[in-house]
Amino acid sequence: MIKNLLKSSLFFIGFLFLQRLLYLGSFLNQWQSAKISDLATCVLAGLRFDLMTAGYCLLPFLFLSIGPIRHLLVKIELMGFIWKLLLAVILTLTAVIGTLDIQWTIEFADRFNSAHTMTEFISQAEFSATFVINFLAELAILVLLIAKLWHWKISWQPRASIFEWAVALFFVAMMIRGTIGPHHLDLRHAEVTESQFLNCAAITSPYALDQAERQRR
Repeated sequence: MIKNLLKSSLFFIGFLFLQRLLYLGSFLNQWQSAKISDLATCVLAGLRFDLMTAGYCLLPFLFLSIGPIRHLLVKIELMGFIWKLLLAVILTLTAVIGTLDIQWTIEFADRFNSAHTMTEFISQAEFSATFVINFLAELAILVLLIAKLWHWKISWQPRASIFEWAVALFFVAMMIRGTIGPHHLDLRHAEVTESQFLNCAAITSPYALDQAERQRR
């Protein structure tokens, strides 16, 4: 179980990391004068947000691993299929959010900011070459990842100990929390460079969307 969760987390973390590189590449003019050390700091800080976002993505898999559900799915030999299907769906949603994030930044010079609504975005959007290139790049990465995971032979035991599930829960919770300190990971932890753009680029697209939606409420 833990091995499967770890491997699944690598799919999410790898995809989110590549998304950040695409985001940075799409807006090279915004940070090309920044120091290399600032860029490295942005990428390293971003890994913490990748881990946090991946942790949230793993929550449905923890649900699948609950005793009776796990036992039933393994017994009818659907556990592997449902696990990989869920991985593919979440990766696809992440790709869609990341692609929209690029265009939102082009339109409003910010990441899913709360000053504009999705309706305004759709009505004003003029999809640029940058958007198209990013869309094709994310699509190519997504197809390669899904092809890779579909050949993954997932092995499961019908039952797992409560201790194993508790360890998995602790592992996911620590990913989501993002720190062992008194305060969980939040936007303050993205303020790591002198460049406001690089600070914004440190967070993931799903997290940027979540924060914007929270501010709209």
